[in-house]
Amino acid sequence: FDNDSHEIPLELIRKCPLPEYRDLLDETLDRLLKYNEPYEVDFNIKRASDGAIRSVHSKAELVIASDGEQVTIIGVIQDITDRKKAEEVLNLERRLLRTIVDLIPDAIYVKDAECRKIMSNIADVNYIGSGDEYDVLGKTDIDLFPGETGLRGYADDKEVINSGKAFFEREEGFVDKNGGMIRLLTSKSPLYDKDGNITGLVGVGHDITARKRTEEDLKQSLGFSES
Repeated sequence: FDNDSHEIPLELIRKCPLPEYRDLLDETLDRLLKYNEPYEVDFNIKRASDGAIRSVHSKAELVIASDGEQVTIIGVIQDITDRKKAEEVLNLERRLLRTIVDLIPDAIYVKDAECRKIMSNIADVNYIGSGDEYDVLGKTDIDLFPGETGLRGYADDKEVINSGKAFFEREEGFVDKNGGMIRLLTSKSPLYDKDGNITGLVGVGHDITARKRTEEDLKQSLGFSES
């Protein structure tokens, strides 16, 4: 099989897939023959020359002769094994990276050029007070945080995206869903595409709530001692 289009005998097409894919291809071919629906489908075959299992992409359509009687299937079967392997490696790397990001206790998120979240790790979702990442995706800080907190976060995002200048460890506070005050050291940096254009930003929030409480308790303690 190659990338050029040729007439492929129907019996050969039906025999191509490994057994676990034959029902899928039979169903696809039946729709093609009965309803003249062009198809595209991926399946695995065993190469006759060396017995190697190869992934292929097949697409075909019916060509009906002018007399309306002669019907031919014209199709292409393309070897996509290398592409499939590359996709599997990339998907594995993405899952690994996402697992690592979700294990980090800091809030980590990515926003697009309109300041809408397109990625939010578990810690960030928890700080927002949502149960699922999908509940926060596509939303700005104005959508996610009430009042001044949302306006401030959105303004900071716009400044980073418009200026291209990052900021680091800016202390911020907001009230969580239980009414408690959360203190974060927030850093935001512009995100660039391969051409150097700003496409959004990456943000990290490090929780310093416990540290701030300890500092406040210490100040109060020292104040009592002085009195």
